Amino acid sequence: MIEKQIKNYLQGVKEKGRSSRTIRNYNLYLQRFAVWCNGKKIKLNQLELTDVKKYQKELDLRRDELRKKNLKENTKNYHIIALREFLKFLHRKRILNILPNGLKLKKIERRKIEMMTVDEAQKFLEAPLKVLQEKILQLRDKAILEILFSTGVKVSELVELKIKDYKKQKTRSLEVQGKNSRCLILNNQCGFWIDEYLKIRQSKIEHIFLAHDRAKKAQKRRGLQSLSVRTVERIVERYKKFIGCRKSITPEVFRSYFANKMIDLGASEDDLQGVLGVKAKNTTKRYFENNESN
Repeated sequence: MIEKQIKNYLQGVKEKGRSSRTIRNYNLYLQRFAVWCNGKKIKLNQLELTDVKKYQKELDLRRDELRKKNLKENTKNYHIIALREFLKFLHRKRILNILPNGLKLKKIERRKIEMMTVDEAQKFLEAPLKVLQEKILQLRDKAILEILFSTGVKVSELVELKIKDYKKQKTRSLEVQGKNSRCLILNNQCGFWIDEYLKIRQSKIEHIFLAHDRAKKAQKRRGLQSLSVRTVERIVERYKKFIGCRKSITPEVFRSYFANKMIDLGASEDDLQGVLGVKAKNTTKRYFENNESN
């Protein structure tokens, strides 16, 4: 029964316009909870808040199968966020009479975001065309880096971009879909490299950026697929090593670099909030604080 209700809940999440990545992650987190309930022989209609708290404690001991380490604190929080929303859904449907008020998220120390220099940014942008690799990978990665640097878009939003979201009128733009939907105006350089990539992309898949570099066996088994967030993170890591940068550079640093450029050009907090698709004012203030401290 719990699996059926998870399916019903995720259908509602999909109808609200949440990204396929969010739905995929929520499904993973909730299926883990379902496996735990089944292992404890707990039926959905017998579920108590004490059971949910026991599960939360066991998350602290859960191992990440890939990293061979305990789950990161923010990953544990993602599990609990999904579970809280699922329990609220069950309460609204009168399937359960409990609310997840006692499920608290773990406090995570906020890391200071690394700052990138103009010289480092330029080296990053030049790197894809200097690395010895297939032309389609050069063009794809070049277009991705140009978008990250010139729009500050989140990687989770970038991998969800579809061909129909790319507008080629006088001014090229990208329509970001989802809960923070907005229009991103592209500079000429950015538009040029997207066009160059799309010329040789040759696929009917609706997403713009594809995993051309997946292992050949995986491509034969599952077909060509869109990029994942983790793949984009690896792309950034690869070029960081190539240019010899020793800083801790992640896609979030590109977003911060773009935010700093906007602030230097006189953007207000409201301007930045709109372009970055940020809902929390505190997040925007953090970019201004980082800008002032550097």
